[in-house]
Amino acid sequence: MYPSPISIAIPSYGWIAFLSYDVKSSMSTLFKARLHSPVDKISPIARNLKAKEIHCSDRIIFLVSHSGPIKAIEFIEGSISIKTITSKLRKKKDVIEQAEKLHVRSTGTVAEIRARLLTYIRTLMGKYSENHVTTGAIHFWDRDSQPSFEAMLCVTSELLYAADNTQKAIVSFQVKKDGVGLKGVNEQVIVQYKPDWLRINSMCLCDRSIFIYHCQGIVQINADNGECRLLVRLLNQPCVLTKFGSDVLFTNEKKSSVWHLKASGELDVFAGSDNEEGSIDGLVKNCRLKQPI
Repeated sequence: MYPSPISIAIPSYGWIAFLSYDVKSSMSTLFKARLHSPVDKISPIARNLKAKEIHCSDRIIFLVSHSGPIKAIEFIEGSISIKTITSKLRKKKDVIEQAEKLHVRSTGTVAEIRARLLTYIRTLMGKYSENHVTTGAIHFWDRDSQPSFEAMLCVTSELLYAADNTQKAIVSFQVKKDGVGLKGVNEQVIVQYKPDWLRINSMCLCDRSIFIYHCQGIVQINADNGECRLLVRLLNQPCVLTKFGSDVLFTNEKKSSVWHLKASGELDVFAGSDNEEGSIDGLVKNCRLKQPI
């Protein structure tokens, strides 16, 4: 039913989100599905997306393409925008909590506080419109031109690392919720791209090390001082990285397998085979994969 899944993540307990790629339109559709036996309640969240991977944190789904802004979609209503949930708040402690988060005066009756929140939201939405800012992407208000990203990872919903292909650097930045959208602030360069880092395809974080895959292989970056070392040379072998305890798992599409990489550089096959593709269910060493993601 969904022939081309290209990325998967967990937005909330008991649920998965995944991208399905349409080769005819070169666009993706974002789906959600309940983890059940079998998976059920499959439904689309967003269509016609230019996205290659998704990441989730705090019930927010972040999407990144080969080049462009980092987009964000609520998995649960109110995860980003409070516009629709403000009128539904009934308990005074909930209304006060929401007002204090946004630095809106929180004294008075529930109706008075809610009215101030709605005024705040309308005013801010006017500012977004005036500055031609969309609420569906992280916007850097302190920059004249918006950065373009090609890979990312979530530490939390408020701290991201990303490959900024505008300034050719691995960066960190904070994400602030203002009640309407998401603001990118305090962007810091971790390390500039090296000459052979033509494109960053995937990233993950283990302890204080950032692991990236580019066209030459997998590199480990010290997040504190930016020191880099090439761990695995994989010339033009598309890979997707993910954290696995204190180690890294990565898919290798050309070898139709999933590999286990230790920080020491030790490497072995985790699932599938390094010389045989297929589509066979089974234990990790007995199963066979085709273009694993």
